[in-house]
Amino acid sequence: MIGQLRMHYYADGNLALKTGRTDEGIELLKRAVSHSALEWNIDPMEDCLANAELESGKLDEAIAEYQRILKINPQYPLVHYHLGQAYERKGQRKKARDEYQQFLRVGQTPMPIFLRSSQPKQKIGVAN
Repeated sequence: MIGQLRMHYYADGNLALKTGRTDEGIELLKRAVSHSALEWNIDPMEDCLANAELESGKLDEAIAEYQRILKINPQYPLVHYHLGQAYERKGQRKKARDEYQQFLRVGQTPMPIFLRSSQPKQKIGVAN
């Protein structure tokens, strides 16, 4: 049920953003990120609110949200990149450069062993 509420608010928030209802979309995305993600799921929605705030020009709010996410997962490369964009738009070039450099460092970090597979990838639906 928790994951379903998160998905519901996420979908509705994105729809509102795409149809020009920015404030409503941001409020729905705030609700989405207020619900916990499933423990076993790597959640691609964690930065949805910050991304919407960045796109709508709410730079201080976006920066605060990206910083919140980095406290949870400091190894999230795209959050560093988007945080750099927010700083750059605010004219804070040193902070922007630092975040872009962190994006490059984190993006080069090897994948954890438990996520690697020694088995070759098989194509689904292809007969051998």
